[in-house]
Amino acid sequence: MSTVLCDLGAWIVYASRAPFTVIPKEEATPILRDAACGARQAEDLCRLPAFQELLDLAHCLAETPRDRRLMVDLLVTDDRRRHGLDLCRPHLPPKGMGPFPLLRMEGFFAEAGEPLYVVPPDLYLLMRARELDVAALAMVATTLCSAYVPRPDLGECPGRREPLVGKAVLEGFSENLPSRCQGASTLRRALALTAEGSRSPMETALSVGLSAPGSLGGYGLPLPRLNHRVDIPRELGRLIGGQRTMYLDLCWPETGWAVEYDSAAHHSEGLAVAKDRRRRAVADALGISIVPRDNLTVADPVSLGLAVESLAGHLGCPFSWDHSLSQARRGLHDRIMGPHRFW
Repeated sequence: MSTVLCDLGAWIVYASRAPFTVIPKEEATPILRDAACGARQAEDLCRLPAFQELLDLAHCLAETPRDRRLMVDLLVTDDRRRHGLDLCRPHLPPKGMGPFPLLRMEGFFAEAGEPLYVVPPDLYLLMRARELDVAALAMVATTLCSAYVPRPDLGECPGRREPLVGKAVLEGFSENLPSRCQGASTLRRALALTAEGSRSPMETALSVGLSAPGSLGGYGLPLPRLNHRVDIPRELGRLIGGQRTMYLDLCWPETGWAVEYDSAAHHSEGLAVAKDRRRRAVADALGISIVPRDNLTVADPVSLGLAVESLAGHLGCPFSWDHSLSQARRGLHDRIMGPHRFW
């Protein structure tokens, strides 16, 4: 019997940055037919040192005590292959879903007696679309397309990585889904709010919050480009230490505006402030106006609203302080501006 992780189990394995091999759908089909959700699969997985190292992350995301046993999420395609449900939680693929590939985990996960498989990110999102709303799913999709490793259990994002998946792959997957496939509509709406290349949870939150429509608690601005690359001529590069490129946190290049987020620690350093000022001068000379935003502005919904009102004017977008919109914005703000426990 084969073991296929999905949902929370898949998410924490993604966060491990372990290498994997893509198993084409033709080869994955017999593996899926043999997939089971039972005590043996759960116990073998929990004994893996590589999996044990991720338990703090799993408990943090599940919001469960560290001394409680973690339920393992496993994919099955046959509803009869479910047993030992006190140790694991079975999941079926979305209704209407055709054959799909799998990821076989390598590295430390290859120490298991049998291969360990994980659903690919596109299927992961489709399955999560059955439980998450559009804004939360967009947060998850943006994180999967990001260059950071989400570790809320550590209070930081250690290291950088290549994005686990590209937005074009997710869009191609969603466009080829049957019209009545469970979760397909939610996934497509979330991908409209998904940007690639985020380097921090704050960039992810700002991107989704600014671009989500008012009905979801956002501001309805165009989707920004994250860490947009700007090439700098040699003569201007001298102003910033010979630098020939810069990357802008959130940018709308068609309108010539960008937002740069300064964390509280960074913003308080005099040398960093002076460097940012020179960066803004160079960007201005290249036709891009940078609007700095610090932690105090972003943390308060009213202060953030005032900042977005000004930005919306520059982008030619409408803005309203309607009470119902403000309430919805506060609700989304409270969800996405704190520790990211989205998965």
